[in-house]
Amino acid sequence: MPREWKWSAIAACAVALAMGAQPAAAAPPPSPCADGPERSDALLKRWVEEDAVLGPVAAQASATRLQLRIYLPPSDEAPCGRLMTYREDAEYLYPASAIKIVPAIAVLSHWSEGGAGTPPLDAPLLFSDRRADDAFGHTLRVGGYQPQSLAEHLEAMLVESSNGSFNALYELAGPLAQNEPFHRGGFPSIRVIHRLSGYNLPRELAAYLPSVAWMRGGERVVWLPERAVTSLPTSTIRLPGEEIGIGYLEANSGLRVEAPMPFGMKNGVTLADLQRLLATLFHELPETDTARLPALTAEATSLMLSLMRGPLSDKDGVSAESREARFKPMLPGLLGFGLARAQIDYTNKAGRAYGFHLDNARIRIGDRIAYVTVGMLANSDGVFNDDRYDYDALSFPALRALGAMVGSKLFGLKPVPAP
Repeated sequence: MPREWKWSAIAACAVALAMGAQPAAAAPPPSPCADGPERSDALLKRWVEEDAVLGPVAAQASATRLQLRIYLPPSDEAPCGRLMTYREDAEYLYPASAIKIVPAIAVLSHWSEGGAGTPPLDAPLLFSDRRADDAFGHTLRVGGYQPQSLAEHLEAMLVESSNGSFNALYELAGPLAQNEPFHRGGFPSIRVIHRLSGYNLPRELAAYLPSVAWMRGGERVVWLPERAVTSLPTSTIRLPGEEIGIGYLEANSGLRVEAPMPFGMKNGVTLADLQRLLATLFHELPETDTARLPALTAEATSLMLSLMRGPLSDKDGVSAESREARFKPMLPGLLGFGLARAQIDYTNKAGRAYGFHLDNARIRIGDRIAYVTVGMLANSDGVFNDDRYDYDALSFPALRALGAMVGSKLFGLKPVPAP
């Protein structure tokens, strides 16, 4: 364990002892963790900037938007936990598929409420649909998904990062339930206000929320009726830098627009809230953080976390190793120390879109736990929506390097000796 942390732990204990020596008639002493977790931002900055791969990414932070947040829950070595941040929430990061943790919680919370029309997790869901044509000859549709159960939609969204299942669950919950309960619960930055679609939907189609039904003994049971979005929720937190780049391809026409791409009406969440969502699911927030999620049954929470944990297997001709390198992008850096896959508990939701690349992970090796949440932009030409991004050249190597840094600095792993 780094020397800086040992001295800070000793100092924290000294403060706690001093605070405990209060007169009997005095009010109870404040918690020794009243100031929250120990902070080690300067140490993380040094680690990042000295790393052979992460250092150059950090040196161009105004372009790469590199942000990093590491949280270690309370332990014997750090009774109040530890928090390390690097450029946390310095500017807007489009959350891409990392935001899919929010509709999963919202939908499972609604399912947890129960009621006469609530389906079993394995009952195929039937969505009504509505269609409309845009000005460029595209027939756009909302709803009408192939029958899949709630469990199957959650698996497709959380494991395979399916946008179709995200859209189905976004429509099932509705945007209100994916924002306001989280804002009230202490996650003010969450902004889930649109589907993940290839085209911009006309207003009347975007506002449509289909009915959701299922079959019970040959009888159609309506779980949710058709609804409409009358207004979109707003977030109380806005980060700078929501106008990005030098140009973008307009989604429906395909024409290039010579102006920064506006992200102000796209989904958003701070790196801090994204990590706190995951830590709350595990009941591992700092003592001073009173955030709460919408109510979930133990079954719902267990299903969600098991889907996010893995390990993944071979599928459709793609190896488990390749799938995990894509969907758990810091994992290859950890495996480089020679650990068996079963030794690493890696629960996460990553995401990539528009050149933004994020991972939000809880990593447990042995009895040590680290939450690592990272985001960056890999789009060197500054043009968006053209499917020409620098994931392979920039963000995947950086995330692998971050995994290796975490393994070495936080878990004390040693390089595998050369043969």
